[in-house]
Amino acid sequence: MPCEFKIVRRVEFAETDMAGKMHFSNYFKYMEAAESALFDSLGESLFQDKIEFVHSWPRVSASCKFSAPVVYGDVVEVLLYIEDIMKKGVKYSFRFEKVDGDKRTEVANGEMTTLFGILDRKTGRLQVQAVPEPLLDKLSAAVKDSNQDK
Repeated sequence: MPCEFKIVRRVEFAETDMAGKMHFSNYFKYMEAAESALFDSLGESLFQDKIEFVHSWPRVSASCKFSAPVVYGDVVEVLLYIEDIMKKGVKYSFRFEKVDGDKRTEVANGEMTTLFGILDRKTGRLQVQAVPEPLLDKLSAAVKDSNQDK
């Protein structure tokens, strides 16, 4: 079973369209916020700006399917699942739930695959590389710990 990590967000007015519903693009921002919070919880960063290079996580694919709208002021729980830890990247899935007291309503599901990349400042080239072993170990431990909690 995959690792589960969650964040909770309240839909802000600026995240809505003219009908008052959260704009679809913000689901992707919420996915990235959950990923960033996961890395923060591991004592890591998604972006490291060094003198000669930048470590980053370019997206290879991202998708989201919507099943119900959320509107300004709604509370949304974003559940991130680590589906696969690969040599050069990570595949996540996401479940979005509107939270209203004890009631939860699934509103969307997403997926994202990301690779570990290094941008060389001199050449401007981005090169995909193997995820550093210490980070692979932390991600694997998060999955293991999550599975023991269930």
